[in-house]
Amino acid sequence: MASQVASRPSVRFESGVKRKYKFLSALEQINHDCVYNLKPSSASPGVACSAAYWAIPYASGGGGPVLVSKIDAVGKMEPTEAPQRCVVGHKAAVHRCAFSPFDDGLLCTASDDSYVKVFQVAGALEHRYCDVEATTVGAHAGGARELAWHPSAEGLLLSAGASECCLWDVASQKKIAGTSVDAAVHAVEWSYDGATYLASCRDRTLRLFDARTGAEGWRCEPHGGSRAFTALWGGPGHAVLSAGSAQRGGREVCLLDARKASEGPVFRKLVDAQTGELMPVYDEDSSVLWVWGRGDTSAKHYEVDAAAATAADAFDAGQDWRTASGAGPHCGVCALPKSACDVMALEVIKFLRLTTTTVETVGFSVPRTAELKEYFNDDLFRETRARMSSMDAESWAGGEDAPPVLASRRPSSNPPLLSERVVERKVLNTELVNDRLSTEKQERDNDDAAMDNLSRLATQYEKFNVNRSMGAKPGVDAQVVDGGEVSDSEWDD
Repeated sequence: MASQVASRPSVRFESGVKRKYKFLSALEQINHDCVYNLKPSSASPGVACSAAYWAIPYASGGGGPVLVSKIDAVGKMEPTEAPQRCVVGHKAAVHRCAFSPFDDGLLCTASDDSYVKVFQVAGALEHRYCDVEATTVGAHAGGARELAWHPSAEGLLLSAGASECCLWDVASQKKIAGTSVDAAVHAVEWSYDGATYLASCRDRTLRLFDARTGAEGWRCEPHGGSRAFTALWGGPGHAVLSAGSAQRGGREVCLLDARKASEGPVFRKLVDAQTGELMPVYDEDSSVLWVWGRGDTSAKHYEVDAAAATAADAFDAGQDWRTASGAGPHCGVCALPKSACDVMALEVIKFLRLTTTTVETVGFSVPRTAELKEYFNDDLFRETRARMSSMDAESWAGGEDAPPVLASRRPSSNPPLLSERVVERKVLNTELVNDRLSTEKQERDNDDAAMDNLSRLATQYEKFNVNRSMGAKPGVDAQVVDGGEVSDSEWDD
């Protein structure tokens, strides 16, 4: 059952390692297990997904077509089939797609023609998405580039263009709030409760805005490099994570405190010496920051600890993942909803990866023994964001704020919890060895005590039975007592 809670309880499970996500096993769907023979738009390569569909801006056809497909589709995309799978509602290239977090079939698009539009792709007859009608939400003064749905309020959409950020009520197609920005916006990100949002701008500044008033809270420059960067909220706290280019070359991630962002990053960590744009994804359920580089064939992940004392502890690097041989480089990436992960197989996150010709699925799991997989590992799978809103757009516009609705990830089969497992005490090998050594020492001590006792009895017998024992006293020879002759028949052989 879903419940509104602002914090998640911590479950303790001693797994024997400091970090749970340092070593992850990956399952990559490539070749004929994915959708291939695609022609994504080179102007704005990217992929968006819901629990049921994925969408990419497409290169085939005029205007701004967007290819839509079922999330479990596989096989070759024929050139004659692609136009029927595209929704068309713009007159220029589409730069961003975004599915509603509360409606799997509600797709929003932002285009160079300045318009923000929505499509309801659920239930399209025989997958002829080209017949789906577009609804215009609003228009920017310049091109519309970025989109972000509100995390708590249903039907509330944030869009960003070359010189402004706008907040829309999708149902009524009305503009609720807006603010002018004196720099092109590269990415936007809502805070956990949806009261503020971050804008990563092309002039190297990161800005915080009040969503209702449009007032700027603060601005800073998290990276010294001139390339585009993307900043994300690190969960319900005050941590802000940013990925971009370093001042002396290469790529880096950094951690900021939103309460004193003007002082600059708290920690920095160099990712590598490459130059491609970083596409970060933060998994707030596991506190892991995933870093994908456009044009790369590998991915990195860091377990984030905002309260750490050093940069190494704040960004604890896990084992790098590399694509399978023959798989193309990353053009775009997005995380699937948590409902798509197999929790009993310990799959903690699953991505859709867009290459130059394919859309592939990559899932990451925590390696644990088969015995532990019989339980629901509640130390790995905390309550996550549910597919339901906590308020509507009108309530939010009236001043209400509410955290996202959270729901348990425990399967309906109700497997036993790992935290409630009764663990039998196992005797370690060192304990067995110590017990054996102690037993052997006790036996030696008993033997020594017995020999000492026998020696003491022998000495006592010698003292009082000199002739019988044939013993001798100092200065005195023992006397032999003649017992008489003995016949041959009396000898006992």
